[in-house]
Amino acid sequence: MENIETNIVEKPKRKKTVSTNKEDFKTKVCKVILYNEPTKELYVVFDGYGISIKNVESYDGSKSVSVKYTGEIGSANFDCKLWV
Repeated sequence: MENIETNIVEKPKRKKTVSTNKEDFKTKVCKVILYNEPTKELYVVFDGYGISIKNVESYDGSKSVSVKYTGEIGSANFDCKLWV
């Protein structure tokens, strides 16, 4: 009888997802382009890019706002929020 060898292949380990802690956020002052009151979206200039921030309940009409962000714009881990 022939011996059959079996190879056990381990599953590749998954990378842990990085949780965004409060310490991971940086702050940047951004110029306001437009506030759309019906949709509650605030459009700002962030590093030369126009981005929208959703669910902005109120806006005082100022020309610039502070934005908390993490990651790099254009990457999958980019996230930004209005700093109140």
